[in-house]
Amino acid sequence: MQYLFLALEPIRYKKGTRIIKELEEVGVINFISDGEIHVGFEINKQEIYTMRFKKFSINGAFDVTYKQRSQFLFKAGSNCKGFFIRKQAWHNLLDESESQISKNLKQKILIDYLWNFRSKIVSQKNKVIGQYKGRSDFQNLLVVDSREETFCFDIMYKTFDPDYSPGDTIILNEPDKLDQVEKVAGK
Repeated sequence: MQYLFLALEPIRYKKGTRIIKELEEVGVINFISDGEIHVGFEINKQEIYTMRFKKFSINGAFDVTYKQRSQFLFKAGSNCKGFFIRKQAWHNLLDESESQISKNLKQKILIDYLWNFRSKIVSQKNKVIGQYKGRSDFQNLLVVDSREETFCFDIMYKTFDPDYSPGDTIILNEPDKLDQVEKVAGK
């Protein structure tokens, strides 16, 4: 744990700064201790921000931990300051931690991302897409499609089942396995 504090570096963002863009590879995890972060998505080259985090937020933890590109936009809604840890340092920390601590941390990051973050943003995105489709002048949309739910459950299953192999059937097709993962996750 001492390594974490040694690996943290200070960071500041001015109001309006884009922190993470959609489909961008995320190289750091930000721990914003002061300021407001806006999170959203882009439709037809228009940025729409639907969530706001005041005072404290962590950005990029899921993307860095699971080596994924960002699905959402992150922007400084006010002048922000805090700390960040680089991707390589984060993975070194996870590798050097006791396996159970590392596993628990990954599970908490995944659960928080799926249930408290991603589901809310995707819900808002789908509402906005529905509004666009309902317009009489609707022809098409330019939007980053949120990954299928199977993708998220596949990552969840890999995280909670140590015997998982890529050849396993995606758990949405096997309700018993989905129930088992939800019990382990506490949901």
